[in-house]
Amino acid sequence: MNIIFKVYTAFFLFFCMIFSVNINAEQKFGFAQPQRCQLPDAPFPIMFRIDDHLANFAGMAFNIIYIPADESNRSDLYSLYQNEDGYNYLSQSQATSRGFGVGVYDDLNDPAGTMTSYISQPVCTKQNSCQPFPTGWSPTENFGRSAYETIKENYPNDFIIVHSGMFPSLSDVQLNTTIFTTTRRFKLLRIEVFSVTSNEDPNVTPEWMHDTGAEPIVLEYRSSTTTSVPYYIRDDASRMSRPMSTSPMTEFPQHLDKESIQSMDFHIKYDGGKLGEIYSEAKFHYFNDAQKAVLSKCKQ
Repeated sequence: MNIIFKVYTAFFLFFCMIFSVNINAEQKFGFAQPQRCQLPDAPFPIMFRIDDHLANFAGMAFNIIYIPADESNRSDLYSLYQNEDGYNYLSQSQATSRGFGVGVYDDLNDPAGTMTSYISQPVCTKQNSCQPFPTGWSPTENFGRSAYETIKENYPNDFIIVHSGMFPSLSDVQLNTTIFTTTRRFKLLRIEVFSVTSNEDPNVTPEWMHDTGAEPIVLEYRSSTTTSVPYYIRDDASRMSRPMSTSPMTEFPQHLDKESIQSMDFHIKYDGGKLGEIYSEAKFHYFNDAQKAVLSKCKQ
């Protein structure tokens, strides 16, 4: 009986040793299999068609501001973009002026609309940096001044990415500007489109700027704080100031399904070539079942 007990004990110790060796090998050499499904991510396209050959102002500027969900509480990532010479690659600004003087424009040699950096500093953050006219006009957040500084204050520990600039002046209005975000999983996504004024116009008053022209498109969505709810929630300030009669939507939806939303398209035009005749259009596209299956397939 004593011999049988010793045999069982020896087998037990042997199997414990083998189990321990396997665990150490998994930790040391990476033999362990993934414990959870890793779903793929993909860039999120945001397309703009801007008819911006106008007589009475400089054009349209934009910010796309977002926080990737996977980089929440990772403000330390900012430090990765300063090199040993002290240059910060995130410090690049964008041009929001056009031409060689007030009312003098040259679309063939135009710094505005030339992207200096795909990720850059936001535009239109100061009181009159984009809208010095009309006289008496004071841009505010959601009405001509970017909300970037407020977002920084509200999310001090997060890594915030910005795509910004001025839309190019194109003779072919069929050419679009498409920005691909680095992720489609957002903690926050904000899109701001601003008019950039260059001189006085009797039809462009401070009241009209507030109601219509200063920021024709404002859109902000935040991820639901309830993890079991797979959608983005619209901020109340989101709006199209004057939607076209042909626009597929006249206001942005209250909720966006995270797994279904594919892309966003925007169009801004001016019926008579004047800022005072600005109209906006928006259309959101959604994945079909086959496309959703691609994003729901685990990484191998």
